[in-house]
Amino acid sequence: MKNIPLTLVSDSCGEYMGKLKLNSDKTVLIKTEGTGSFVCGYCHSSLIEGQYLPNLSNAAGICNNCGWLNNLTKPAKYPELYTRLLKSPANPDVFFGRKHSFVDIGPYTSFLTELNTNLYKYWSQYQRQRPPLLFHYTKIPGLIGILKEGNLWATDFRFLNDSSELEYARELIFNRIEKEISSREKSAKHRVFWERCKEVFKTRPSNYRFLLCFCENGDLLSQWRGYTGGSVGFCIGFDSTIINELSITDPGFFLRRVIYDPEIQLKIIDDIISQINECIEKNAIGRPAEEENNIIAYIGHVAGIIIEEFLYTFKHPSFYEEKEWRCVLTSGLSNDLEALKFRTSDASIVPYTELRFPVVNKCTLLPIKKIVQGPTANKDFGRIAVVSLLLKYAYDFVEVEDSSVPLRF
Repeated sequence: MKNIPLTLVSDSCGEYMGKLKLNSDKTVLIKTEGTGSFVCGYCHSSLIEGQYLPNLSNAAGICNNCGWLNNLTKPAKYPELYTRLLKSPANPDVFFGRKHSFVDIGPYTSFLTELNTNLYKYWSQYQRQRPPLLFHYTKIPGLIGILKEGNLWATDFRFLNDSSELEYARELIFNRIEKEISSREKSAKHRVFWERCKEVFKTRPSNYRFLLCFCENGDLLSQWRGYTGGSVGFCIGFDSTIINELSITDPGFFLRRVIYDPEIQLKIIDDIISQINECIEKNAIGRPAEEENNIIAYIGHVAGIIIEEFLYTFKHPSFYEEKEWRCVLTSGLSNDLEALKFRTSDASIVPYTELRFPVVNKCTLLPIKKIVQGPTANKDFGRIAVVSLLLKYAYDFVEVEDSSVPLRF
């Protein structure tokens, strides 16, 4: 038996999650026996304990510990994950560079590892200040599918809505490399190195590359128009820290901020090229020909990995309003076509793959913390429906709000 101070509210809780007609501020005594619990979705405190939990139809409880409004029509299904999602780490601004598993190549390993570390240390300064939430815009079928299946779709980059954006970055990189090749100040070995790089960037990557796009702003008019096609849509706010943590467990995955300023783009390329040239000069030039060629090839591998990231993160300045972040999956699917899936669009068949998150205690919930309902003339009905949808798939803890954009589709 346990006395739980609760504010009981009812009459439409199932529809409005707290915007209720009846409110009682009296302390309520609830008597139960045995083991079991209703758990606060925020602080993980036990609200009601017992083997035979009361049937609280259309009820909600305000946690006496933290004040969080909990749905009391059912016990918390995944209390440990709820606590993690709703209490993000104090410092979510962590950048994960991509590591290389170099084979035993003797004295080369040390400076190649150092080069990789330095390149990503430099790149990280443009990838910090990540917002706590990253938003993904979608239509109604997309929202239902995401909640039901517990995964997100990453699209083959060749089938993006704006196919020219990768060409913008490619041309920027290509032109800068051309300057290295034509520079008389550089040694012949430097020019040969960048000539090889130019040939690489002339062609598209041989393996599949998949992109999943997010936005810093969860209520942007241009995004509502662009992603919902004039119909009602939703914007899903994801915990950016948990998304970013996938970089640790999956070496073929990374989360990056999109850079729009042309001056910053060129500065990044210049500084990265300077570091690579310095590494070539210090560690390759002057060695026996065969050894020199091997070292330059290894340096090219390290350099190519980070420069390829610029293809997916440099966009034309006209897109600046989006303030986009991208999940990029670079794992090759050539030998694992089972992971390759297809959907239809108005123009073609579109290849994609599913992005799944680590399962915690058999829980497949996504790190969703907020749902924004897009502009609509029937926001009350839409809100009732989306709350019911969230409850069905155990997202009891997700905040729901309406767009403030004065537009009605």
